[in-house]
Amino acid sequence: MGRRTVAGLREAHDRVLAGEDDARVSAQIAASWRRAVAQGIDPERQRPRRFREVDDTVRLRTEHPLAPYIPVVTGLLGDSSISDDHLVVVTDVSGEVLWRIGSADALRVAESIEFVEGANWSEGGIGTNAISQCLVTGTPVDLVGGQHLVHSHHGWLCSAAPITDPGTGDMVAVLDVSAPVGLEPVAAGALVRTAARLIEEMMRGDALRRRAQSQPALRAVAQIAVSLLGSRPNVRVGGVVHDLTPRRADILALLTSREQGWSADELAGALYGDRGVPSSVRAEVHRLREVLGPRLDSSPYRLGGDGVSVDVWSVRRALAAGDLTRALERYAGPLLPGSGSLEVALLRAELHETLRGAVLRSGDPGLLARWVDGGGADDMAALEALVAVLPVGGLASSLYAARLARLDATLR
Repeated sequence: MGRRTVAGLREAHDRVLAGEDDARVSAQIAASWRRAVAQGIDPERQRPRRFREVDDTVRLRTEHPLAPYIPVVTGLLGDSSISDDHLVVVTDVSGEVLWRIGSADALRVAESIEFVEGANWSEGGIGTNAISQCLVTGTPVDLVGGQHLVHSHHGWLCSAAPITDPGTGDMVAVLDVSAPVGLEPVAAGALVRTAARLIEEMMRGDALRRRAQSQPALRAVAQIAVSLLGSRPNVRVGGVVHDLTPRRADILALLTSREQGWSADELAGALYGDRGVPSSVRAEVHRLREVLGPRLDSSPYRLGGDGVSVDVWSVRRALAAGDLTRALERYAGPLLPGSGSLEVALLRAELHETLRGAVLRSGDPGLLARWVDGGGADDMAALEALVAVLPVGGLASSLYAARLARLDATLR
């Protein structure tokens, strides 16, 4: 990336933080900056928050599932042929730095910005960077120069990729390569993504070997995760993802809403109205049972049993416990936004408005910022509430006030 481009990113950074628009800054990066600033991150003087001291981190990382694969990471990415001054970093899913691999010079330069074991490189710990964005999006991320929120990071290029557990699909770590601006971003990103996928394949192979050596494990029923929030409803059984047809997604949404279950007649009426016949429902449920197995009961139809997780249930439980942070983390979007079922639409509105109301009542700037940068992007009431609780004249207040003004002008 040329010097002119890097300088342009720094200029765009300053303009956006001043409340202006700049096409060189993506909506995703700008939203991340706003969230971080709302949580108290200072672009001028920020140092990462610390989870624990280095010695404690060194002891704890021995229990991390990636520990056996760190020699592989070193062999793949620690080679000086990539560059003389790049740094390889592995964090856990909270953003805590667990491992650093690099030359003595690279480690020393990283220490100048506290890119060290035990430091928190999540969005709330140090602002926008490749690691934090990877944690937020769950996808590989490349960031360079002024795309970072904190000014002291503007001389760096960072490429990060998630590493997921092949058995559950859950993220277990983030793999990052960082270097002073100059290393080609495309090359760095490709190396990180390739290394992450190779480690996942090694983890998958090791898990299969362990299962083959354990007869009880072979008899165990696979874990099932049902995802109905957002635009891609699916069921994950073990490591296999089954996309849901619109009608089967509607059926599962209804099953998650009633503990006592549904009869075929009730489901037919809810899904098809007066035209509904139980035989249509039974055919769809039969297809679902091919995926869900005994976790889908009949007479009445009911979803449950050990080893079943549903994202809708996770949000509801978090709301019931008053844990709004967890509720927002689990809320990937509206319930089946493409469904034309009136019953599903009512469930969708109920969950959305319950979460929205709880966030508004909380008055918490971090929660409000997360809401308006996610599912409540056009929520003027939430924007007004956020601006009201932020320090008057502060950077975060100015950013969200400018956004509120633009939305107000658009809606007039």
